[in-house]
Amino acid sequence: MKYRQIGDIDKAIEILKKAQELKENHPVIYAELALCYFLNDQADLFVEYFGKARKLGYKPSVSLKDLQSQSMTKD
Repeated sequence: MKYRQIGDIDKAIEILKKAQELKENHPVIYAELALCYFLNDQADLFVEYFGKARKLGYKPSVSLKDLQSQSMTKD
């Protein structure tokens, strides 16, 4: 996503939320949102959206799986 790549995370989230309204169950949109939330230091939303992306069939790279495990709270 272009806005994420140039560092405008808030604008990226805004655009992705609009895209989400148009394509409600598109796994890449959820994965992109997850990454934006991670970059915005919102680990809880990262885990939520990344989990939804995976449930919808998104196949993450190893590095994204690592981010998810690092973002989850330890009991």
